Amino acid sequence: MGLPEGFSGKGDELGGDYGHVKEGLNDEKVPGWRGPKLPNHGHRFEFKLFALDDELKLGNKVTKDKLLEAVEGHVLGEAVLTAIF
Repeated sequence: MGLPEGFSGKGDELGGDYGHVKEGLNDEKVPGWRGPKLPNHGHRFEFKLFALDDELKLGNKVTKDKLLEAVEGHVLGEAVLTAIF
């Protein structure tokens, strides 16, 4: 299963297979990704995508540590994108 281009994870906007997909909270404590406020140029960002063998039931307030603990033993594949802005 994949996600369609432009998918936001905000409710059941596309219906069907995507209604259960949720985004985690960012540093501003709201769902989704927000562009960072960079202290200077050359800042490094690392994005990780995990393919899992099961759906996680983590609730609404998940930390990075809780997420990494929950995926342990369920990762089928992993992709990393490193970007310098």
